[in-house]
Amino acid sequence: RSRKYLKETLSEIFTNEFKEIYNKYKNGNGNGYEFNSNETGRRRLNAVCLDYISTIPTLETAELCYNQYMNSDNMTDRIAAMLPLMNHPNTSNGGDGSNGDILKIKNKILNHFYSELAKGDSGSEVDDLVLNKWFSIQALASASASASASASASTSTDAALDVLSNIKTLKNHKDFNFNPNRWRSLIG
Repeated sequence: RSRKYLKETLSEIFTNEFKEIYNKYKNGNGNGYEFNSNETGRRRLNAVCLDYISTIPTLETAELCYNQYMNSDNMTDRIAAMLPLMNHPNTSNGGDGSNGDILKIKNKILNHFYSELAKGDSGSEVDDLVLNKWFSIQALASASASASASASASTSTDAALDVLSNIKTLKNHKDFNFNPNRWRSLIG
């Protein structure tokens, strides 16, 4: 709780600075994906800024994550967009009536990640590493933020039950198997 409070406080105090840095570095050098120390550092800085910006869940931050995900040309930036979004509650703090929109955005990304990246263009080939990541991202999402959770948890017991329910649902997915890596992606 202390870490969450500190993160939320820093996010509130430095929102403009995080957004400025994020916007300055979100597109890299314009040459597409490059694997070098400068670009790796830029992607990491960008991910940290997006994570702090997304700490206060609103439709605007959900859309920011969605846009980064859809416009990314590499897995690092896509994962950096997915993780904070999956931790958004399915409701917004903004009182803007966007509750259903946040859940729709989360589901669009999860569906895209599964169908386009994990399953490949043909839909028959499975990239096991990417599919493991798809399971892991959903399993690691905070309880009240899980895309499959019906409502945010009100107590720690409710939160634990939401996580357990989500993991059981994922365990019953057609692509889940008891391969050690798949199992670890789901239960840690």
